[in-house]
Amino acid sequence: MNGPELVVDVSNETGEGPLWHAGSVWWVDIPPGVLHRYDPHADSLSTTPIGRFASALAPRPDGSLVCAVKDGFVVIGEDGSVSEWVSHHPEDFPARTNDAAVDAHGRFWFGRVPLDFAGERGALYTLDLDGTIALHLDGVRLPNGIDWSPDGRTMYFVDSLRFTVHAFEVSDDGALGGRRDLVSLPHSWDPLTVPDGLTVDGEGHLWVALWGGSSVVRFTPDGERVDAISLPVSKVTSCAFGGADLTDLYITTAATEGEPGSGGLWRARPGVRGRPTNVFGR
Repeated sequence: MNGPELVVDVSNETGEGPLWHAGSVWWVDIPPGVLHRYDPHADSLSTTPIGRFASALAPRPDGSLVCAVKDGFVVIGEDGSVSEWVSHHPEDFPARTNDAAVDAHGRFWFGRVPLDFAGERGALYTLDLDGTIALHLDGVRLPNGIDWSPDGRTMYFVDSLRFTVHAFEVSDDGALGGRRDLVSLPHSWDPLTVPDGLTVDGEGHLWVALWGGSSVVRFTPDGERVDAISLPVSKVTSCAFGGADLTDLYITTAATEGEPGSGGLWRARPGVRGRPTNVFGR
């Protein structure tokens, strides 16, 4: 394993939602609502202000991006333009979107969470290309990382404030079936460490970012810890494979006073290959 190395020192307040698309890694800084694009071939960074809280991204068939913002979704064109698309704020309490990911059928799964993070009022939804939104799971404390097994039959979903990575059976139409607790961190970890974003590699193993845990940890599909990447910053938010051969693991982080490199984009080469990014609506 090589790394990790700091590739972009941007001091994001909360970097999140990395994905590999069009030869670059893209991610957002949530509170200020800024989109970043890093081209590793040119070693260049570009930024696009979204103008509001933003939490996750997905590529669209026409080359644009859909971006989850506080109360819905906007479309970001290849020219950097930002246009309104779908409004979504069903709650009768202050809430916002959180982590999201696209499944193999082109559905954009996203979580919403109350701004005070209190209770079990979070939920998990899907967004279709025609703007249709459907509720799939409620009673969530803090919805976070989402990804699927290579065969698409299992969905992995993080409920951060339950300190748990769940595994759901999932059908082709997106219906969730039996749930099991794949990884429950409080049993063997510092309770100040919570699971955040995740990605699944080509071998079907999970890479889980640990907020407060200074690491990304690899688990088998049965929940056994088999590897870890340690970082010199504490608030590790998410990760995604990228690069020409999908062997670079890009890692987003959040700024922490007194931690050089926190809030930056990091890269490790763990010796395994990721999977291509799913396109929204294909």
